[in-house]
Amino acid sequence: ETKQWGALRCRPWLSTAALRGLLRSLQRCDLLETTERYRDLEDFETCTFALPHAVRWEDLDCDHVVSAGQVFNLEEAESGKIQQLRRTGMQALRQGKIGVVFLVGGANLRFGDGGKPSGCRQKSLKLNSGKSIIQLCCERIRRIAFLCCRHDAASAQRGRPHVDEESGDQDRKTARPSIPVYVMTSRLTHRCVLEHFEANNYFGLHSRDVFFFEQPMSPVLDEFGRLLPQSLGGEFAHAPGGPGQVLKALATSLLLEQMRDRGIDSLHIVGTDNVLARVCDPVFIGFCRDLEIECACKIIDRPDAREEIELFTVRQGTVSTNYADVEEAAFGMGSQEAPDKVREARNQTGDLVFCGSANSFLLTLPFAEEVVGRPLRMHK
Repeated sequence: ETKQWGALRCRPWLSTAALRGLLRSLQRCDLLETTERYRDLEDFETCTFALPHAVRWEDLDCDHVVSAGQVFNLEEAESGKIQQLRRTGMQALRQGKIGVVFLVGGANLRFGDGGKPSGCRQKSLKLNSGKSIIQLCCERIRRIAFLCCRHDAASAQRGRPHVDEESGDQDRKTARPSIPVYVMTSRLTHRCVLEHFEANNYFGLHSRDVFFFEQPMSPVLDEFGRLLPQSLGGEFAHAPGGPGQVLKALATSLLLEQMRDRGIDSLHIVGTDNVLARVCDPVFIGFCRDLEIECACKIIDRPDAREEIELFTVRQGTVSTNYADVEEAAFGMGSQEAPDKVREARNQTGDLVFCGSANSFLLTLPFAEEVVGRPLRMHK
């Protein structure tokens, strides 16, 4: 059923201890789930992909219902609308409603030649200061907290104490809001990332507001869906499960419950290999809260079809129901997985039509708890 007879075949050179190690490695692979996920990958190749629908900002004033796969261009929004969204986002940050998740589980060596994850490499950006991407992200969180504090202080000086619109409580204190940071590592990166934070005194953040958790490792398969051996001793190769494992890892570590206790209702999930993913962007946060969007991501234009960046598309799969023949869903697809006609599709002006993900997502905590148990598709 799992088509892994080659992996299960007895190997005469193995000792008794090595054979027990092989059995433990197979148990960690969870063959039934792994095989099912590989079949989903085969079904994915039969799908078609459409361009996401661009929505005008003017349509939002006409009781427009936001649905999956729709795109809003920030450059087309009026300045007044942007300021409104920024105020909404800053209010949520002041109230401690937002938590930040850093993705540092993969090796992410695209900036270097080996060793540390890209987010921890202090020379990858070639800055005179030698700062790493993680340090830049943490400093931005500190700056956002300072701006929230300054806003409250200015309100108090004008004789208008800060009022929490939800509780109605007045607070004249100007203590900085707590913006907790949850850092997802893996077995490959945990020690390096932890040492990077400790060696730099958590980059000015309170250590009590920084939490580390590990993502699970997934078995590696070859192009035929067979387990890849890591050594002659019988161990099978494993790799970090990818950014999609973040919710499962949070639930396993019980951090989702802690977030509820702290009053957090939304998470800003950011990859630490992209400096364009602005941490705690108040406009992005305000956009999601203003339109009551449960899950959203930032996308950017792709200047080069060969760039290794996840494409944002609308997947169209065939279904047989009484209501529709085609099911559409927003879909992120790696550039190496994308068909040539999708990866290299261009418009009349010669620009690539499919945008790329900036590895910046915002989702509500109820949505995260709802989808945490859904199966994830494998990546090639």
